[in-house]
Amino acid sequence: MTRRRQISVFTLAFAFIIATSLPVEAQYPSDPARGREYEIVSSQASTIMPRVCELTGFETGPPVPIEVWTRAELRAHVDSTGQDSFPGDEWNRLGRALGELGMVPRGYGLQEGFLTFLADQAGAGYETQKKIYITLLDTPAAMKQLYLRRMVIAHELTHALQDRVVDMEALFLEDLENLDRSFAHRSVLEGMACMVMLSVAQWIPLAALPDVGAFMRANFIRSAGDLRRENRNAPPRLVVDFLFEPYVVGSTFVQGVYEARPEEPLADLLYCMPVSEEQTLHVEKYLAGDVPEEIDLAGIAGRMPAGWEAYCSNSLGEYDLRALGEIHGTPPAESAQAAEGWDGCRFTAFTNAADAITIVGISYWDSAGDAAEFAAMFEPILEKLHGPEHVLRCQGNRVAFATGLDPEIAEAIVGAPLLE
Repeated sequence: MTRRRQISVFTLAFAFIIATSLPVEAQYPSDPARGREYEIVSSQASTIMPRVCELTGFETGPPVPIEVWTRAELRAHVDSTGQDSFPGDEWNRLGRALGELGMVPRGYGLQEGFLTFLADQAGAGYETQKKIYITLLDTPAAMKQLYLRRMVIAHELTHALQDRVVDMEALFLEDLENLDRSFAHRSVLEGMACMVMLSVAQWIPLAALPDVGAFMRANFIRSAGDLRRENRNAPPRLVVDFLFEPYVVGSTFVQGVYEARPEEPLADLLYCMPVSEEQTLHVEKYLAGDVPEEIDLAGIAGRMPAGWEAYCSNSLGEYDLRALGEIHGTPPAESAQAAEGWDGCRFTAFTNAADAITIVGISYWDSAGDAAEFAAMFEPILEKLHGPEHVLRCQGNRVAFATGLDPEIAEAIVGAPLLE
């Protein structure tokens, strides 16, 4: 199976919902190919929707319009409307800050990277602004096999039903300021859709499903590997993980919650969403109500030297810090161990008139040992990226750091103000 087919089916089925809103003959009367595609998708959707509602506990509600697009039309739509969902200034500011932390290459355009990857890899899509299901006319023939169509349709019907409860567009925009929370929310949405699509495709109840996370992981590993081998311009790991990992982590999380609370409909998860990557990586912490520390860095601006202004601020979760270690050569098991025990992490970036940038941040940990373990992994990364222009201090269960400043100034900022 080719890279395009593999990724389209198992990762970015940003599918749009299904239900016939107009008679088939009224759709695309002058374009027989689009008419046939519309008819196939509409027919499948009408039979799959009741099963999706049965599995999830959502009410059926009104039908959702279907549109048939080409990939070129999808890309044009992404280019024209992407600014609304992926505000360029916010995403590129975040990308610059993440470059200083070594999570993406310096100078990488985060907004363009995300939008290009979305448009290139999507096999279908639920469009959260227009509230429509989009099926692509020019996907490879292998993607149009009956069982694959059923999987994609079930997945995206689930998203459409979710959207009626949580307003996904508003949720995604709100989460821009908190990558950790964004990962957690998207994990619920994608994990639920993955469970449903496999249950529908295999005609088995949710309780009889095998390890859905392992299934998704196996397919994504192949997809990501093919992507990197076949495309030297493949996006950095952060972009791939941002889009792929919620499917994998979310599948394991949602399945774990379902096994612990089989009497509760899957839809109920939307009324009590996890608030951190930690909760989705460790379902027992979600079930126990273990939430991260609240971190407020607003007071740091008053301690910065004259001329520095706040540029952007965001949070990093357990998975982000695990990935950071791996990006810089730490073995996966060691990175996971160093990131476990996370209890909150937030940073603020500042710039000055010379367009220099500095990052100030702090992370909280479950214990002093956890903090020291993370600091031991993080310190060499900061040294590699910033040389002497960084400070990292570990005290008790906190690790504070600053980059891009004179060490004496940085010391004054990350010492007492953050570690008290």
